[in-house]
Amino acid sequence: MDTSDTDTFSYEPSSLPYLFGWYFWILFILTFISPRVISPWLGRTLIPESYAKLGKYLSLVNTLFMSTLHAVVVSLTTLYILATVCMENRVFSKCWLGFATMQLSLGYFVGDFINCLVDAELRKDKANLAHHVVGMIGLYLGLYHQGKFMFFIVYRFVAECSTPFVNMFWLLRLMKKQQSKLFVVNSVLMVTVFFACRIAPIPWHWYKFFWTQMDPAVVLLPWYLRLWTLATYVVFDTLNLLWFRKMLNGCIKFFLKSDKSVVE
Repeated sequence: MDTSDTDTFSYEPSSLPYLFGWYFWILFILTFISPRVISPWLGRTLIPESYAKLGKYLSLVNTLFMSTLHAVVVSLTTLYILATVCMENRVFSKCWLGFATMQLSLGYFVGDFINCLVDAELRKDKANLAHHVVGMIGLYLGLYHQGKFMFFIVYRFVAECSTPFVNMFWLLRLMKKQQSKLFVVNSVLMVTVFFACRIAPIPWHWYKFFWTQMDPAVVLLPWYLRLWTLATYVVFDTLNLLWFRKMLNGCIKFFLKSDKSVVE
């Protein structure tokens, strides 16, 4: 699939409709209204007793539905792109589905960021706020510059494959289901997929990024675009390493505690 496929985005490059098209608005609106309408309805319908006891964690649980939906959609489009679309040039290759995925994610990030700002409990998660700010600016610059570095952006979306397991972990934990088989299986899958999709690729990400900087055409790109791409790598990889460390420590404590319970 060559760059002609981007003609699907028939708007003038870098114009507002080009940056904030239908894909953006669909996810933005869904993300904004979900914690207020969709998630409360699902909670009261599917887990009424547990949902009523969530207390201060209610706002967090209400964000999990759209977080999971976004992760599933973006993971599927990303895997499809990587499996079927030829992106030989790591900087300039692009495709319409890549643009759509970037718009979808930008809509989700903006919507969820607003939700975090207006909710006191969600504002406490500074790491998540930093993640959203860096992601929003990176996606905006990628779209504004007509898909530059699309391969790296799309490949980064593979990390979203682990998000459904992370969200399930929090839901089960807040429902006090730590002793269930589902919690144990999900925890193992969460750590495994998180490592495979976010931690293991880090050396490859950095190798490809620095190799790309040697391309004479890349040097001609705006300095802030290259600088923010680097900043995105630093912030995302640092957060992923910190989160993975917490996961491992939590798993170790959980299984050690389980072993002691069996002995006793």
